[in-house]
Amino acid sequence: MLMNKRKIKIIALILLLLSLPIGYIVVLSISIDTQNRDLVNAIQTNFKIKPLVEESIESTNRAIFWKPWDKVLRQNRLTLLMEIQDYNQALIAIQDDLKVLPSGDNYAREGLIYEYLGEKDKAKGCYLQAIKLYRDVLKENPNSDYYLAETATLLMIVGDTNEVRTLLSRRKVGDNTVNQEMINRQNGLILSYKSGGLLWFVDYAKKHY
Repeated sequence: MLMNKRKIKIIALILLLLSLPIGYIVVLSISIDTQNRDLVNAIQTNFKIKPLVEESIESTNRAIFWKPWDKVLRQNRLTLLMEIQDYNQALIAIQDDLKVLPSGDNYAREGLIYEYLGEKDKAKGCYLQAIKLYRDVLKENPNSDYYLAETATLLMIVGDTNEVRTLLSRRKVGDNTVNQEMINRQNGLILSYKSGGLLWFVDYAKKHY
C-alpha cells in the first residue's frame, strides 16, 4: 500500500513537470498577443494618447518577463518609452537590455538616452563601447554596410575622425545606382557633422524622413 502511494506521488510529479512547458507556452502566447494588441493601439494613435502607450509598456514588460531574450520586445519597450519622453525609465530599460543583449546598438541607444538627460560624458563613454563592439563585428564581416556606417557615425561624434573617410569609402552596393546614391547622401551627412551628438542625427532624420 505504501509503495502504491509512492508510485502515485511519483506519477503525479512527472505529470506536473510535463505540464509546465505547456503552461509556459500558453502564458507566453497570451502575453505576446496582448503586447501586440496594445502596441497596435499605441501606434494607431501615433503615440499621442499617453495612457495607451503606458498600457502598451506594461504589457510589453510582462511579455519580456516570459521571453527575456526577445530583441524585438525590448526594442518595442524602448521605443514606447522614448515616444513619451520618459528618459529615466528608458535608461533603466536599456541598462536591463544590456544585461541580456550587450550589443553595440544597445550601447549606442544608452548613449542617446544620456544625451537626452544632458549627461554628455556618459554618452561618450557609451559610444566608445559601441565602437569597440562594432569593430569586433567588422573584423568578422568587414563589408557590412550597416556597421561601417554606424562605426563612422559614432567616430565622428566622439571626435576620432581619422578613419571615418576610409570606413565610408568601403560602403558599396554593387551596380544599384539608387542605393549607391542613398549611400553617398548618408556619407555626406556623416561627414558634415560638427556637433550635437547622436541627437543631431536623430533630429535630422525626423525632419527629412
